[in-house]
Amino acid sequence: MKWKHRGFTLIEVLIAIMIATILFFGGYASYREFSRRQTLENSYKELRSNLNLARQFALSGEKPTSCGTNTLDGYRVTLNSGNLSVAAVCQGTVQSANRTFTLPGGITLSASPTTVLFKVLAQGTDLSGNLTIQLNQPSSGRSISATLSKEGVLERQ
Repeated sequence: MKWKHRGFTLIEVLIAIMIATILFFGGYASYREFSRRQTLENSYKELRSNLNLARQFALSGEKPTSCGTNTLDGYRVTLNSGNLSVAAVCQGTVQSANRTFTLPGGITLSASPTTVLFKVLAQGTDLSGNLTIQLNQPSSGRSISATLSKEGVLERQ
């Protein structure tokens, strides 16, 4: 009598599960690395956007209401290891921050000096030379280095 075999053997099922597991973990590792790269890249883009915003405020001479009748000197950007803040400076007095950007966890920012004043009406910045800003992501070992010119333009190195 002829037997009809239907189904899979235990060995065939185990091999299929092992192949699926290997593919899953390989894909997950690639996705995690991609996600880390994107987090660092998005942090750089947000940094550039905030520096451009401060520059545009200064170029336009847009004076916040907190200045009152005082003269607007410009907009000060403060770069800390975990965040960036933009605040108006009126006759030497720094006002409360107009905008604050906090870096995602695991990303640090380093720059020296840590403050930059974007002067009003196309007078550039208070920098004596170019400022190098470094975004680091220790978990992946990656970093992005950018240069802020005396004119206030950020360019990736």
